[in-house]
Amino acid sequence: MPSTSKRKCRTTLTPEEWYPGFLALLAQTGMVRLTCQQVGIARRTAYRHRRANPAFAEAWALAMEDAGDALEAEARRRALLGVETRRLILYKGKPVIDRSRPGRWADGQGNDWIEGVSQGRKCWTGAFLYAVEMRYSDGLLALLLKAAKPERYAARPRIDQGAVIKEAERVAAVLGVPLDALLAEARALQAGG
Repeated sequence: MPSTSKRKCRTTLTPEEWYPGFLALLAQTGMVRLTCQQVGIARRTAYRHRRANPAFAEAWALAMEDAGDALEAEARRRALLGVETRRLILYKGKPVIDRSRPGRWADGQGNDWIEGVSQGRKCWTGAFLYAVEMRYSDGLLALLLKAAKPERYAARPRIDQGAVIKEAERVAAVLGVPLDALLAEARALQAGG
């Protein structure tokens, strides 16, 4: 019967052998699991070395920053420069053939299609027309703005003045004090007095 315990993954590599490759790949991917698999070490080995070696931990943090910077650069590129996309052009639900490029109608085996004789599926071997367009990400642009200028673009709670006044009146009634006195006390507390 097979053992249910996890098999221990032991590496024969020394830290000097796997540290450089690990850190370089981590800076590219930002993914510890994938990096460990590519380098040939167990994740627990990587984390153990990070805990035990402050210099390695610092290099790990820098690699993760590099990976984050690469993601941010890609988000900025997609938001500002866009991404080229291709969309198949259809006419009455069928792809439009690009007549400027060679092609022919063929059957499923690649033989020329002969109307009334050939059987199976009729396939075009040439190219179809595509519309090429740039797509920009407004969502990524909004996230970048919130990160770059949070004081201006981060979500701020909206205050309903009517609800605030109603709540102040309720609190004043519960405490048995005039509303003006309650508001004056609140202003004094806010001012630090």
